[in-house]
Amino acid sequence: MAALSRDQLFRPTLGYSRQPTVSAACRRNLAAQRVRSSAEATLVAAKTEAVHSLSSDTYESFIAANDLVLVDYYTDWCGPCKMIAPYLEEMAQQLPQLKFAKLNCSSDPAAKKIAIAQGIKALPTFHMFRNSERVGILVGGKPQQLRKFVEEYL
Repeated sequence: MAALSRDQLFRPTLGYSRQPTVSAACRRNLAAQRVRSSAEATLVAAKTEAVHSLSSDTYESFIAANDLVLVDYYTDWCGPCKMIAPYLEEMAQQLPQLKFAKLNCSSDPAAKKIAIAQGIKALPTFHMFRNSERVGILVGGKPQQLRKFVEEYL
């Protein structure tokens, strides 16, 4: 296939500006990628329903509505938080009697205030709530410790 010249790649439009031309095949490929991306996002969303994402608005009501809740306090930039997330998902699917939730402490100022009020000083931190009262705290991101911590309250 021969290389295209600059004039073939760009077509003049209004005035002196130039816009790249996009072939129909390229448009179809982009559309197909968007469809695949949205389908993958749907699959990921369906997979992650076991751990509920809390916001500052839903935090207290979720804890009050469930008898036994494990809350993961995390941030997007925390390496250990990212490492333990798959284990949390797996445990949530294995233990339906316990509700799993996570609160992003850096998502908004109100979430940060909740974390401060709960005494979060390191991430990830896990709090176990029974009937809306905090009954246990675990600091750190080791899967074995998390499993032991959860089994202690079941």
